[in-house]
Amino acid sequence: MAKKIPGSGQLNASTISSTRGSKMNETCSATSTTSINQSTTFFKCNATMPNSTGSATDRSFSNFRNAAVVTGSIQTVAETSSTYCNNNNGTFKTTIDPSSVVSGVYNFKFQGESSWTECTTNSRTNTGLSGPADYTTCIRDGLNNSADQSVVTGVGKVGYASAKKNYCFQRGVQQVI
Repeated sequence: MAKKIPGSGQLNASTISSTRGSKMNETCSATSTTSINQSTTFFKCNATMPNSTGSATDRSFSNFRNAAVVTGSIQTVAETSSTYCNNNNGTFKTTIDPSSVVSGVYNFKFQGESSWTECTTNSRTNTGLSGPADYTTCIRDGLNNSADQSVVTGVGKVGYASAKKNYCFQRGVQQVI
């Protein structure tokens, strides 16, 4: 299913519902008489909807252009074994699915960082981590004004002398893959 609604071409309830369905835990009906209201609420609360204020008087199919369900993945590599558990060489790689971003600009924030890092590549790796520990990452579309875009949070575990771990995440839901 599409993670982003096209920026041009014909839009209908089915196109919007297909994109809503790309959310890992979201289902919806394209034939619902309240489809546009439910979809507006969904995209404002769970995704990126750049062209709408969400007000009741500002609801039309054209407002859904470029709406997206921002999706990311995490891959963690464990800290290697040592006598005193002090190698601190674990890694945490966050990747944003490019098909879920409208702008082509990706915003990342890793645990403990006070500001966002803006990148034109869709992944960022944090190194020098100790395990076992859970680390939190946040992603968002770099649309202007990016401060108004949905923040998507994921958590990954950097282990100690263990296997790599992979996760897929969207706003409000995360799956181990």
